[in-house]
Amino acid sequence: MLRIRAFEPDDIPQVAALRRRVFERARRQGAELEAYLRTVFFANPWYDPSLPPRVSEEDGEITGFVGMVPRPFTRNGERLRAAVVTQIMVTPERRGLTGIALLRAAFGGPQDVLFSDVVTRDARRLWEGAGASAARLYGFHWVRPLRPARYAAGALGQAALARGTRFVAGPFFRVVDRIAAPAPVRTRPALVAEAMPDLAAIPALLPRTAAPRAILPAYDADSLRWLLERARERWREEEIRAVMVRGGDGAPAGWFIYLDGGSGTALVLQMAALPTRRGEVLRQLFRHAWRAGATAVRGRADPRWMDDLAAAGVRWQRSGEGMVVHSRRPELLAAFLGGEAVLGALDGEWWMDF
Repeated sequence: MLRIRAFEPDDIPQVAALRRRVFERARRQGAELEAYLRTVFFANPWYDPSLPPRVSEEDGEITGFVGMVPRPFTRNGERLRAAVVTQIMVTPERRGLTGIALLRAAFGGPQDVLFSDVVTRDARRLWEGAGASAARLYGFHWVRPLRPARYAAGALGQAALARGTRFVAGPFFRVVDRIAAPAPVRTRPALVAEAMPDLAAIPALLPRTAAPRAILPAYDADSLRWLLERARERWREEEIRAVMVRGGDGAPAGWFIYLDGGSGTALVLQMAALPTRRGEVLRQLFRHAWRAGATAVRGRADPRWMDDLAAAGVRWQRSGEGMVVHSRRPELLAAFLGGEAVLGALDGEWWMDF
């Protein structure tokens, strides 16, 4: 008989074993995976026993799992209880109805909204079968090449011939990239960019960068630091750069946090700016990443930035199936589907390192 219940710390070894069966590839194994499950689901800054991950149990055996990480959001001053759903898995012998039962149990919790932003086509269909909706606006990313020759060469892949071509043509690529560097990286911006070792300013500044009806992640400095620690665990070979951008009067105009890409493509983890300063902050991001050695910058599509990104000459890419979301509150569901949720790479599943 199928039973859905809350995930408990004593279940970790069984869920780790289930993950090894369901997923062929994994960054973590054994005791390391078990420790990471404990960190993400029981030691996160927002842990809430009323919003637990869930397991399915049949004949005394755990046959499925749906992870949930509570995340507070705000809208128009209202505190929202949200949760990120991740690591949905069902033993191969029980797939189908068990996955839907797990999701429906999660949907029945006390949260205002559930979402997942790293989904495959099969996962999207599972969510939709359980009653959720697909927010396809969040399935697009932008890319701005900064060193066009080396960025194009990187698309050749890692085969021996491609690596040899890049090595032999390296000096030529550097000359081309100096000539073809985009204007934002060659022109000194009017604003000032400075390293941001203390993240305490971000929670208070974030509401000033979006419309009142926007759905915003609610951080404090400790929870933001915790997220960056997890991101550092995932991207061990890259440096995370947090930069505050200020106007001539010293007042904050915006900020960005990005992975420098290790001389490859830099990934924006979070980017925010006062509405009138977005274009300038974007130019600062490009210049900063270029000076750090990146060949390009990549970020998630955000409707607030569309005009400025288009003016900056970015390329748009489809990635995955977008986001899936469930809410019993029609106005919140409509806000997610309409792109009114402000979501960076730190606000969904991207930072997770399973």
